[in-house]
Amino acid sequence: MRARYSAYVLNNNKFLLNTWHPGSRPESISLLNTNHLNWTGLEILRSEMGDIKDKMGIVEFKAHYQSDNGRGYLHEVSNFVKEENHWLYFDGEIEIKSDEEQDDFKDFKPVRRRMSMEP
Repeated sequence: MRARYSAYVLNNNKFLLNTWHPGSRPESISLLNTNHLNWTGLEILRSEMGDIKDKMGIVEFKAHYQSDNGRGYLHEVSNFVKEENHWLYFDGEIEIKSDEEQDDFKDFKPVRRRMSMEP
């Protein structure tokens, strides 16, 4: 998770695509910075599973940013899958909030979706 955040900070599209599960990975991504977006911090809120014997894991986090429009954060509950001993991002529930909206966002409770990894 922290490595993927660093890849966003550094605009490293290749790393992001290489750590994205092929079942949900887009063909390409562009991290063009249209609002002069600067990531300013990562806050891990919780994790579930993700141990050495697990095949799936969940990470909830807030990624804080500063842009031309002000400060805000992206709040996500991410689902990861382990294949061949490598953790891959699968999908997530995302909310993006600016400073003006954060009071309304304090009680946000993301809906956790169960993933089916049937062959």
